[in-house]
Amino acid sequence: MTIVDKFVQTIRFNNRPDEDVEYDRVVLMEKLSDNISKNEVAAREAQQSLSKVEIEEAALIKSIKDELLVSPHKEDALRRIKVLRMRTEGLLNKLRILNKNIDDFSQQHSKLELLGIAQLRGTDPDYTSELQLEYEESAKDFQDSTKDLEGLLAKDLSAPFKQDPELKKLEAEILGSKGP
Repeated sequence: MTIVDKFVQTIRFNNRPDEDVEYDRVVLMEKLSDNISKNEVAAREAQQSLSKVEIEEAALIKSIKDELLVSPHKEDALRRIKVLRMRTEGLLNKLRILNKNIDDFSQQHSKLELLGIAQLRGTDPDYTSELQLEYEESAKDFQDSTKDLEGLLAKDLSAPFKQDPELKKLEAEILGSKGP
């Protein structure tokens, strides 16, 4: 079994044991390219959502600072700001994950490409072994990063919040030196 055979075996997306190794490498590279594109689109959408959330939060903060809202509306605005900040945190985490995915998939794609080029060129087997080990290490790092994501996803961002103390604290933060 060649190095490329072993390599493809470790990262195979579906089980096709007897197919051509070069075909598998090309298919894997296409799938990685598709994943990169999907993550880039999702990152752009998340960035647009984040911009909208930031604009809405800024407008609410301005209306509170300018004292344009009366008591019940002010409390609603403070609650909305709190929700928007949780949404912002979620979107920032999503962007961080998507950008990491893009980086990891791009790195894996490049290493697969190098491995194919090295094999076509008849490069020293030690060099292709080194490339394979680098790829396997980056694939392991990617798997480890997905474990980190599990912990992030387990975090409860929708925990109920206490009305008065937190809203007063948020209002004091927004108003700064004016105080509640």
